Amino acid sequence: MNNQSENITFKLNKLKIFLTTLGSMIFVLAGFGMLYSSGLEFNFNTLFIQTIGLVAIIFFGMTGVFGFIKLFDKNPGLIINHEGIYDNSSAIGGQLIKWKDITDYDLSLINQNSFLHIFVNNPQEYISKANWFKRFWMRLNKRFYGTPLNVSPNFIKGDLVDLAKAIRNESNKYNAQQRV
Repeated sequence: MNNQSENITFKLNKLKIFLTTLGSMIFVLAGFGMLYSSGLEFNFNTLFIQTIGLVAIIFFGMTGVFGFIKLFDKNPGLIINHEGIYDNSSAIGGQLIKWKDITDYDLSLINQNSFLHIFVNNPQEYISKANWFKRFWMRLNKRFYGTPLNVSPNFIKGDLVDLAKAIRNESNKYNAQQRV
């Protein structure tokens, strides 16, 4: 018996990605402004401003690069199917989270941003598959949220309720197939 269903896809929200990328570039320019206004010489009095400027350039520069790349990405932001959940909407996504590994999931609102937390029985395996950049952020996610696998639906088109229903339906189908 083949209970494989079609892919349920959620497209990337290009408008939100564009606005985030634009905002990131503004913060990068502000960071350069901080460095320039404080003088380019190392000085104890300007160290704080220079540090903030440098952090803004690095962090928002990476965010801007990610956003720029995603603007031209034609792949769906999220795919849910009989195998699991594939997140292509975030900088640390890019791997299939298999139903057999998922122990639980929940939705939460953190600082007015919604997140789908996906708990797996082998978090270290998912972390070890990632490159150094993703591993860093996945470890932080695990420390703060209890799982390295957090999907932000902010960059996908669609309703959070529809996302939750699709995940619940596919998870139920997988679990029913395992009991047979």
